[in-house]
Amino acid sequence: MTSTFNFELFKKRLDLFLEKIEDLGGETDPLTIEKPATEEEIKAVETKLGYTLPPHFREVLLENTAHLEFLWYLYHFLEENKDFLPDEICGIFAGKLKLLL
Repeated sequence: MTSTFNFELFKKRLDLFLEKIEDLGGETDPLTIEKPATEEEIKAVETKLGYTLPPHFREVLLENTAHLEFLWYLYHFLEENKDFLPDEICGIFAGKLKLLL
């Protein structure tokens, strides 16, 4: 399989995002990226779920990682800088991405 997903660019963008959060005085957890999944691991998950994972998602799991985590938290910064974000999105002060196969 040839990946159409640029995982290196994705990692770089996540790192830049986390760096910016820290520059603003926010808190982050380190970006965690572990080894890709095996075909057997994916098949076991598909059996447990009862359906086949989408091809592009399988591709990312097989060629890039089966475990990715990152967390950011900007609440204290936004409390001190209330006009930093528009009212419509000011409640978005934290985020977490966790992919575990």
